[in-house]
Amino acid sequence: MAKEYAIYPFKYMNITQRHDQGNHLPHWKNSKDNSDKPWDEACKDSGRSYFEPKNDFKVEEIIGIDTSSTKGYTNAVRLKSVNKLTTPYGTDYLYVTLTHMNESNLKQVKKGQVLKVGTKILLEGTDGNAWGNHFHVTANFGKYYGLLQNSNDSWCFTYKKSLLPNEAFYLDKKYTTVKNAANYSFKEVPKEEKNNETSTTKTEDFFPKKGYFTLGDTHKNVGKIADFMYKTFPAYTNKKALGDYYGPYLQKSIKEFQKRTGLEQDGSTGPKTLAKLKKYGFNE
Repeated sequence: MAKEYAIYPFKYMNITQRHDQGNHLPHWKNSKDNSDKPWDEACKDSGRSYFEPKNDFKVEEIIGIDTSSTKGYTNAVRLKSVNKLTTPYGTDYLYVTLTHMNESNLKQVKKGQVLKVGTKILLEGTDGNAWGNHFHVTANFGKYYGLLQNSNDSWCFTYKKSLLPNEAFYLDKKYTTVKNAANYSFKEVPKEEKNNETSTTKTEDFFPKKGYFTLGDTHKNVGKIADFMYKTFPAYTNKKALGDYYGPYLQKSIKEFQKRTGLEQDGSTGPKTLAKLKKYGFNE
C-alpha cells in the first residue's frame, strides 16, 4: 500500500508554547510516571481557527463535557488516524489529542465520527481558563493507558510513545502558513511520487487525496478499474459487483492480480498496481 504521510493539521502554524516551556514542563520533566509532551497551537491568532486535518481521523473519546470540575478535566477529544501514517519518527496509527474547545463546539462531535480530510468542526477555544483561543495538542504512537495524573500533579494523555510535533507531522508549506514554529525543525512532506513509477496521469489526478483506492472507497475511477478487471480477468471479478464501489470482489481480483505480477498482495490499488495494470492494457 502506498505511503500516507502525516501532515500538520492546521492552516496556520503559530506554536505559542513548546513542550519544554511554562506549564507544559511538568507534563514530563522529572516525572516518575505518566507523561506526554504537549504544545499550544494558536493558529491564525485572530478569531477562532479550526483543526483542518490533511489525513482522516476517527473520534476515539470525548472528555470533559459537563464534567469540567471532575478530576481537573477540561474539554478534550482523542483522535486516531483511520490509516497508518508515515511520520518523521516512523509509521503507525497516529493518535492526536486536542484540548480547550468550548463546550458548545465539542458537543457537536460524536464518538466514532470520522473527521475526513478538510473537516471543519473542532474550533480552538478557551475552556479550562485558557489564556486566549488555542489548542493544547499531543501526538502519540502505541497503546493508550489513559488520562492520568503524574507525580508532578499534571494530567497527561499517556501512551506508549509521546511525539514532539516535528516527530509526528511533516509540514506542507502549500497548505500551512508558518507564523511561528517555536524552533521545532519540521521536515517538509516528501515531494517524490509515492511509488517512484512514471505515469501518464499524475497520481493526485487519478487517486483521491490519500493516494490509493481500497475496500469501501467509491469513485468513478474505481468503476474503470472494476470494468477492466472483469474484461481482462473475469474469473476473479463478479459481474454483479461492477460499479464505482470498491467491494470485496474487486479487492479479491486485485489481490490475485498482485500475486500473479509479483506485487504486495494487499488488495488495494495504489500507484504501483496502477502502473502494472497499464502494462496489461488499462487505460485511464
